[in-house]
Amino acid sequence: VRLLIIMYNHRGHGIATEVGTEDDNVFKYNLVARTLLLPAGQDNGQSDTKGAHNKHQATSYWIRNFNNEFIGNVAAGSSSLCWWPEMTKKKGRSTFWEKQKSTTPVSSFRDNVAHSCKEAGMVTYFRGWKPEGTHDEPGGVWDNFKVYKNPYNGFKFHQTGPIKIVNSVIA
Repeated sequence: VRLLIIMYNHRGHGIATEVGTEDDNVFKYNLVARTLLLPAGQDNGQSDTKGAHNKHQATSYWIRNFNNEFIGNVAAGSSSLCWWPEMTKKKGRSTFWEKQKSTTPVSSFRDNVAHSCKEAGMVTYFRGWKPEGTHDEPGGVWDNFKVYKNPYNGFKFHQTGPIKIVNSVIA
């Protein structure tokens, strides 16, 4: 089954792997544009709620598990973030899981785009993402990633690596 997702002018996170136990999915050729913050006072118990993580953020692609394929997806015009891999365990409304690790390597991340997002094209959570691998053989390879027209940060990494960004445009 091939599913094409187009999201425009929506509030809160767009496409998300919510709890981190999602494996072997393919996110291919989707468009998420004009991601907006949730209105003041609206609380969904997640990181896109005002006051969560000390910031009010909404992201076009919220990734809790990189054991999936992300190919040819576009994030454009978010009022906060384009791509946000958050590879940490969490408690709260979501169940606490043991399977999801901050060391999961990326299955495939290629031909994706992040442009015109207010805060960052790609940001990793404060505890970072540390895929299993070495400097010479990184566990995370992002291929043909186009990151441009993001006024504050194209990339903002917190304690992240080893990853390799190849054949990409960063402007």
